[in-house]
Amino acid sequence: MTQNIEAIFLDLGDTMRILVKDEEHQSQARRRIVELVETDENPESFYEKLNDRYKTYREWAFENMKEAPEAEFWTRWMTPEFPTERIVPHAVELSFQFRQSKGRRVVVDGGKEVVVELRRRGYILGIISNLITSQEVTDWMEEDGFTQYFKSVLLSSVYGIRKPDPAI
Repeated sequence: MTQNIEAIFLDLGDTMRILVKDEEHQSQARRRIVELVETDENPESFYEKLNDRYKTYREWAFENMKEAPEAEFWTRWMTPEFPTERIVPHAVELSFQFRQSKGRRVVVDGGKEVVVELRRRGYILGIISNLITSQEVTDWMEEDGFTQYFKSVLLSSVYGIRKPDPAI
């Protein structure tokens, strides 16, 4: 049987990258969220409130096979009691910090070597990921030297739809 595979799209969460708990890293992100939102609430208590709201959001996202853009995610789901004009300018960073508040994401052992080898073999590589952030992946690719290997990056927070919807 001849297979004509030209492109391979990778997922990131628990596939290419894994979550590593790091209390200081997580606490720093939680403090930054409180700072950006401009609330006097305790960072840990505020995080718990956000986490509960995130669970509600995830139910909606899975049920509707959609992902909200960052501004909507924060103003509708995560911090609806705060002024929109305060939240929207920080929505991208808030999304990033919320993800950081859960831990650091690192490439799995051997992950980079697999990507390098697949490109060496001539495959076109891309990423499709159901993320709430628009910047995290491009920043990570730049920082870890992956940019040259991926021709396409599709993020559900940018396109508004989630995997496994075939439209993505």
